[in-house]
Amino acid sequence: MKIKQIYDYLTNLYPLDQAESFDQGKIGLQFGSFDIDIDKVLCCLDATNQAIDYAIENGIKLIITHHPFMFQPMINLKYNSPFGKKLLKVLDNRISIMTFHTNYDVGNDGMNDTLANKLGFKNIRMLTENVGPDSLIRVGNIEPQSAHIFLETVKKIFNQKALRVAGNINKEISTVAIVGGSGSSEFYNALHSGADIFITGQVPHHLGIEAIDNDFILVEVSHAVEFYGVESLYKKLKKEFKDIEWFIKADDADPFEFF
Repeated sequence: MKIKQIYDYLTNLYPLDQAESFDQGKIGLQFGSFDIDIDKVLCCLDATNQAIDYAIENGIKLIITHHPFMFQPMINLKYNSPFGKKLLKVLDNRISIMTFHTNYDVGNDGMNDTLANKLGFKNIRMLTENVGPDSLIRVGNIEPQSAHIFLETVKKIFNQKALRVAGNINKEISTVAIVGGSGSSEFYNALHSGADIFITGQVPHHLGIEAIDNDFILVEVSHAVEFYGVESLYKKLKKEFKDIEWFIKADDADPFEFF
């Protein structure tokens, strides 16, 4: 099977033009060729050294990631730099890398729908009429309960050792907003969405103060909870392309540990 067949399937579901502006040119087939024949594909959150080595060891010629392999523009490259060494492994082994990032985040049955469903949201909805770059947030309802109880559920379902929380955790809540990854830019949209609580990653200090001042609850989870969206995409692809041998790698999804 050619890489182009998988690319066409995914871009039909998650068009590249629905991605955020900062993603344009960095998603889709970022490295490689559409004409390469493949029989094995690896899905992962990032094309880490461990993921690339795993692909090489298993004869995998296509890696599908959520985060772009190369995100910042480059004007030079040292072969002995950490990224240079990683890139040489990709090139020397003719590995192609395909990325579906914010176009997958906003898409129907994409990243944020997956996370909302995993937490058991009911009546899941976007804040926009149609899917597009501004459709990151998902808002849904849960059974009325104290935020404290719900946060214990979040920890368990997302396998989090700890959560960082700003706001009154004894408050009763029934409406939740979520954005996977680094979604703090969506804080004010979440605040005005009717939600009682907003779950996302990489939260800055000042938004914690804003949450408290607005009787709102802000919850920081690991950016790596997005792996659950990768897992969902893997299952979808495995069902669609039965002639391909599919692999998924999770053990290196989160670079951080608690100390």
